[in-house]
This record gives sequence, structure tokens and C-alpha cells, in this order.
Amino acid sequence: MVGFGYWGEKLARVIQNSTFANLRWCCDISEPNLETAKKLFPAANVTTKLYDVLKDKNVSAVIIATPAKSHYMISKEALLAGKHVLVEKPITTNAADVKELISLAKKKKKILMTSHIFLYNLAIMKIKEMISKKELGNIFYGYGTYAGPGPIRSDFSVVFDLAIHFLYTFSYLLNGLPKSVSALGKSYLSPDNPDIAFLNLEYKKNIYFNLRVSWMHPIKTRSLVVVGDKKTIVFDDTLTDKIVVYDKGITPSYKKNSKMKEFVFNFGDIIQPHLKFKEPLAEVFSQFMSSLQSRQNPKISASDIVNIIVILEAAEYSLRNEGLKVQLKYNRINKLLSFKK
Repeated sequence: MVGFGYWGEKLARVIQNSTFANLRWCCDISEPNLETAKKLFPAANVTTKLYDVLKDKNVSAVIIATPAKSHYMISKEALLAGKHVLVEKPITTNAADVKELISLAKKKKKILMTSHIFLYNLAIMKIKEMISKKELGNIFYGYGTYAGPGPIRSDFSVVFDLAIHFLYTFSYLLNGLPKSVSALGKSYLSPDNPDIAFLNLEYKKNIYFNLRVSWMHPIKTRSLVVVGDKKTIVFDDTLTDKIVVYDKGITPSYKKNSKMKEFVFNFGDIIQPHLKFKEPLAEVFSQFMSSLQSRQNPKISASDIVNIIVILEAAEYSLRNEGLKVQLKYNRINKLLSFKK
């Protein structure tokens, strides 16, 4: 475990509680963090030096939960040392570095995975199932809010820190990638590092998605709404019952002996699907270990990893150019997005 801060401690617990792995090292540059690691995981070694971990032949995999600016270099060193790698989001802050890491992992025949945790959330998986079965009908649009009181980052903006979650989630639900993105934001707490942002994305079939992110919001908010012509789903990750399905839709109709179209709202039941609880973080680790054992690619493909970083880069470019609408181009051959600056 490289990085024993907030997420590192959670991931270390997941490793320790698993039946198919042992926590061998906790590595962090902070001595107080390592003192905590010693108390919580006395069987693990602790060190401030990454080299101690990478030279250990008994270490088969490294999990990285350090600040984002260090993800690229630590991931690269771990892959070069012949270790499998699971790295917290964002895997890096630019697509070129991601492509290099993916190429290196392929060359070394190692698994490289990033933690897109909402893809392992049973509620999101349920929404995906309902959309796939056309239970919502035709999707009109979606909107989300991912906000809370910190933590406030200095190494990258709120877009890379928070927007990433619902960007990859909405694309997963639609099984598609956006055609364009625009973003507006504001830096209140530190110069040139946006603390709030408002993003608009356009997908195929005229589906729009609006996302609001902030680390200055007084209330922890993790809500996502998907609106269809038959039903609407509301997801709230802060609640015990995370999904509410509104059997309410809108359908066009024609007046008798008239070509004029009018729209009728249909009102049905409100349903809360029952879901068994499974910790998403534990599911992420389980997928990682399964990929190591089978040598098969994880749920998140290499192109998925690159494309989410490209979308974030495009959103950042728009944000720094007063909300410029950035067109995203999809290459069907390599399955990758790109955009012109």
C-alpha cells in the first residue's frame, strides 16, 4: 500500500479483510501516517522509501493512493519493477502519461487498473440494468451533483478531483462517450485552481448531461438523475435506499382529426428497489485480484482509462477558455477520444 492517508487506510483494511491477499507493506512519506499503520496493521512492514517495496520479490501488486501528481511516476516505477498496479483516480492528469503507462503494462504483461469505484456500486449497476432493458424508455437527459465540504486540493482542480466520478458513471450508463463538453468554473480559495465547476456534455441521440461539482459545498451531496420518457431514476449515494424510481413519463399524442401534437404526462408509482449491500471499494479490489489471477483485463478497459482523462482535459480546456464548447472526436480504430486545442 503506497500512500497511507484517507483512502490508503481504507484500501489497506480491504486488503487485510480479503481472503486472497496479504498486506505486506505500508509506504508513506509521513511518519505519523506510518505510526497509524503500525497500530492498525501490525503484521505489515512500514517504510518511507518506495524502493523498499519495489525490491521485495514477495510483493506481486502495488496499490497507489498518493496525491494525483505522483500517480504517474509511482505507477511507472512499480510496473518497471514487475508489479501489478491498482491506482486511485485520477490515474494521471494527462492522457499522454496514461497511454505510456498502458503501453508499459502491456510490455511487462502486468495488470494496470484504476479505481472507478461507482462502476462497482450495486445501485449504479441496477440503473445500468434498467436502462439496458429500456425500462426508462428513451433517455432525454441527466444531471448530477458531486459536492461537499472539502477536502480542498492544491495539485489539481475540482474537475479532475470530483467531476471524474459522474463523468465515467454517466458514460457507463449510456454505454457511450460524449460528443462535446463545455465547462464554467470559479477559483475562490486559491488563484487559478477552480473550486467549483458546472459541466455540460452532449451524447448521441441528443442526450444531455449537466454536472455540478464543488468542494466548498456545506453538505455532502452525491446525487444523479436520469430522465426518460417512461420513467425517471434518482440515485443518492448518501442514503441507505440509494435508488428511487418514478414511474412518470411524457408521451406525445394527437388530437382527433388534427395533426397538432400535444404531450401527456403519465403518473405511476414510486418504487425503491431493494439492493443487498456490497462495499464498492471491496468490489474494486476483488476485481483487481481476479484480473491478476486470470490475467484477463478488468472491467475498465485501457481505452476507458484514456478516454475519461481526455474528457477531463477537454473540460479543463473549456473551463480555462470561458466555457468554450469543445468537440470530442472518436476514433473507431483505436477506440480513443481526442480534441483540438
